[in-house]
Amino acid sequence: MAGRPRNPVPDDAPETLAELARDLRELHTRQGRPTFRSLANRSGLGASTIARAFSGRQLPSRDTFLRTLDAIAPSGSLPPAQRTALVEKWHRARADLQRDVEAAPPASDTKPDTVMVHGDRVWLVQVKHTPAAGCEEDDGSRVWVFDADEHRVAAAEVAVATQALDEAMERLERATADVSAARAVLRDATERAAMALHPAKGLLSRDDEAAIQIANGAREDR
Repeated sequence: MAGRPRNPVPDDAPETLAELARDLRELHTRQGRPTFRSLANRSGLGASTIARAFSGRQLPSRDTFLRTLDAIAPSGSLPPAQRTALVEKWHRARADLQRDVEAAPPASDTKPDTVMVHGDRVWLVQVKHTPAAGCEEDDGSRVWVFDADEHRVAAAEVAVATQALDEAMERLERATADVSAARAVLRDATERAAMALHPAKGLLSRDDEAAIQIANGAREDR
């Protein structure tokens, strides 16, 4: 079953990225255009991840690209030379995007892991970053050093503080869930312990318990 029509590769996409997306689409067409859902099932990736790999807007990670490639042409149906050529194109696209990212200043919404301010110089450090229009993922660290006025310094510091707050809230939510689960386990254990100490309690009706109390009272009166 053929997949739905695809949007064209963006005109402003970097040349090597656009070429890679077009080659991937051509291979997809030659293989009968299986749906993104079927490709997702074959590869173990999400359908949206598959769609981004075809888009020409973002370079997929190497793992995503290879798994998508094998899902499109499974069981060695793609000649080794063609597969090697496509993988080499992925590496060229990544190298080109990496050069563009290194030459560009940080975006206004960059969320660094560390901000260092000294006079009118600002250091932004990202341990792992994802360029908005570049690589899907990029291991390693990125450091920007630039001159900035007080407003830009403040914005960078706010970005770090916001990120730290978001991470703290996530940890708090996880801890709250853990506490709730622990309370439920404790409650169940307490109830089981009570039943073990008083096995008959809870098995008798109120009338039976009243009758036992009357009988016990009668024995005490004797």
